[in-house]
Amino acid sequence: MGAIAKLKYPKGHRNSGQQRRNAKGQLGWHLRWLDETSPGKRLSATFYGSQGSAEQYLESLEASPLAYKALTSGFRSLTVGELRVRALAAHKWAEPPMDGTEGVLRRPSTYAKFKSMMAMVANSPLDTLLVRTLSSQKLTQFVNSVTLKDGSKPSQNTLQTLEGQLSVLFAYAVDWGVILQRDNPTVKSVTSKRATKAKPVTWAPSLNDVQIVADIMDKVNDYYTSMLWVFYFTGMRCEEVMGLKLENVDLDRSSITIVNAVTVSGGVRQEGVPKSEASSRTIPIVKQCRPHLEFLIDRAKAKKSEYVFVGEGRPSRLPSEMVKKPSKRTIHAISYSTWRKALSVAVTEAGLQGVKYFTSHILRHSAIIQLLRAGYSTSEVASFAGHGSEKMVRTAYAGLIPNDLTPQADEMSRRLDSLG
Repeated sequence: MGAIAKLKYPKGHRNSGQQRRNAKGQLGWHLRWLDETSPGKRLSATFYGSQGSAEQYLESLEASPLAYKALTSGFRSLTVGELRVRALAAHKWAEPPMDGTEGVLRRPSTYAKFKSMMAMVANSPLDTLLVRTLSSQKLTQFVNSVTLKDGSKPSQNTLQTLEGQLSVLFAYAVDWGVILQRDNPTVKSVTSKRATKAKPVTWAPSLNDVQIVADIMDKVNDYYTSMLWVFYFTGMRCEEVMGLKLENVDLDRSSITIVNAVTVSGGVRQEGVPKSEASSRTIPIVKQCRPHLEFLIDRAKAKKSEYVFVGEGRPSRLPSEMVKKPSKRTIHAISYSTWRKALSVAVTEAGLQGVKYFTSHILRHSAIIQLLRAGYSTSEVASFAGHGSEKMVRTAYAGLIPNDLTPQADEMSRRLDSLG
């Protein structure tokens, strides 16, 4: 193991002989170790923090020659591998990153996920590419080519998690000035000021498909089944579902008012307004959905939660609420990752019965398609779905809008006859 010594103020300084501290009051340490890539060569670095953290940091520098290179390389010439080492160090020790700027502190569970996903990147062709030259196309090609140690292809859930953790990695690159936000390969760029044309929707799960998945989920948890049907009959977005509170549901008037939306970034739960002005809307509760919604509301009240879609009911562990007693912490809605995993497992199993794979958002398409086939106008459907204009509905669901106008023609004829 290398050597660790106190970093002291130089002679002539008013604190001469004492251990240095940075602006935050953290103790300074001088680290020295042998360079395995160059026999006989010794390397050194400075670290601010506790002695235990300094020792652990020294171990990480000794374990990976790449770590020291990342410490000394210029930002604009960082490779993905060097960025990865920097980001892991910033996560693990909860100290400022190696460049001295503030890091993004994350919870241990989030760090563990980040570390496991970064292990899939280690020693891959992606590691050798310069961060500033990486395009979204190259990143997509890498994700699609990832294989496990046994040579098998990862599950769709694993690949989605990898993409999410890569976005955390390149968020560090933006924060540290390695690249600009517009060059972030994990962010889809819009080449035109005009809104991108919506992709046409040609398929969504049928009532029978959803029933098969519901039967499978019911064997795991009864509230999963109720959640599935609420998604199917309301067409709410997932972030709207996770932010739905008891006070936003009026069973007497058969209405759901969307006023909140929940997003999770880097393990931090953030509650805010819906994605657009049109998304703040009121949705009718149909009789097919009502019993499932009533069940979820009764369950939430029993759990003493203000949210309709509460999971196992464990109290929040958000830093902002840790000061409260466990009995007084808020019981939040079920997390998106928990719900997505449960739905994915059930749909995959239903695939053996011929059910095509679908997600929560595709269930939203089902709700919209049902309204169109029931004869509702595109403006009424746009209001129900929270779209800014009916043009979005016509563009995305053009192939599903009924072309047979016989009922409307008959009604118009009747009204014209009545005029005399």
